[in-house]
Amino acid sequence: MPEPSSNERLRRYWDKHARSYDRQMRFLDRTLFGESRTWVCSKASGDVLEVAIGTGLNLCPSTLQVCG
Repeated sequence: MPEPSSNERLRRYWDKHARSYDRQMRFLDRTLFGESRTWVCSKASGDVLEVAIGTGLNLCPSTLQVCG
């Protein structure tokens, strides 16, 4: 049987960890990042394109218009 491709291995990894991702990131936000996300989002103005993947946890507060 051939070995899975790198993409297949990554897909399996993220499928396995997706359920706990937000919980883990909330912990890191509290312990490492503090208010940095709030500060960064407060600096956003005009047309800002945030390119990311994931659950949306990192999106700035709803004071900004989100599209896409």
